[in-house]
Amino acid sequence: MSLVVSCLFAALVAYGSTRFAVIPLLQRGGVLDTPSERSSHEKPVARGGGIGVLTGLVAGLLTAVVASQLVGAGDRWPDAGDGVRVILPVAAAFVFGIVGFVDDLNSLSAVKRLVVQAVLASGFAAVILLITDGGFLAAAAIVVCIVLVVNGTNFMDGLNTLVTMWGAATAVWLGVLSLLVDDIGAAAPLFVFGAALLGFLPLNIGPARSFLGDVGSYAIGGLLVVAVWVLWSAGVPATALLAPFIVPLSDVLLTLARRAFRGENIFLAHRSHVYQRLHATGLTHERVSALHLMASVLCIAGALPSLFGVEPSVSHAVAVSTWTCVLAVYFILPSVMSEKARATT
Repeated sequence: MSLVVSCLFAALVAYGSTRFAVIPLLQRGGVLDTPSERSSHEKPVARGGGIGVLTGLVAGLLTAVVASQLVGAGDRWPDAGDGVRVILPVAAAFVFGIVGFVDDLNSLSAVKRLVVQAVLASGFAAVILLITDGGFLAAAAIVVCIVLVVNGTNFMDGLNTLVTMWGAATAVWLGVLSLLVDDIGAAAPLFVFGAALLGFLPLNIGPARSFLGDVGSYAIGGLLVVAVWVLWSAGVPATALLAPFIVPLSDVLLTLARRAFRGENIFLAHRSHVYQRLHATGLTHERVSALHLMASVLCIAGALPSLFGVEPSVSHAVAVSTWTCVLAVYFILPSVMSEKARATT
């Protein structure tokens, strides 16, 4: 019950703080996303609504601590499991969120961003290795994953509601996986964060009053990817952890590879992602976001056998087959929708 109350409070605080404090402050400070020829919006919008999401996260966690003590559940949370494993994802949200906010205020060069992210990721990798076995290769894998997911989440944040919906769904999924390994301490921040994103969602629906900004997308990517490594160290199957990231990371990596092959500057803004091409066919932001979320949910469904004692070779085959089919449909959908649009004109 305490977790339910904290999630509701997180959503309310995220919505209220963003609408009545964060957006007015960003507007007064001129922290606005001005549309360009590559933008998917037509009017300046406050950039940095992720601050409200982080505010909701803090409010929800504080409520969870207080409520758990009042109802006598303090023996389960926040003392469940290693405290580092509970705090680490939240710390990642704030650390990377701060970097994102600096970028929102004064755009950093791509090199500076990557250097700062790599240094921070190395720090988190060192802490993660304290709670699991691993050497240099494990540390390198953690750093690469953190940098990839943080930037990938930012790259996917180009349409209203897309990353907000995906981030909320992924946080809830990881929270469920935490419960499956009986770690309510790790689950609480994930459920609360998902609730905070849902609280922000009404302000992100077109015409959006606010964008997440780099502060929001970096925070989402940082919290989720660090939570994945924490849960992996707790014994959660990697297939189940990887599932919600298949679609967005495939979109990012394939787009980067295609642009690099064409000799384009991969650091410049563009509209080449699959989700951007879907929007260009005439679908609204929200419909594209719903399609993206549906594809991610199907990928999660394909990973379910790994949670029920199915032979690893079989569960992996089911997951890979499902993911391949989902990605095939996702990648050809823009062409199909374009042909359909031309046929009706």
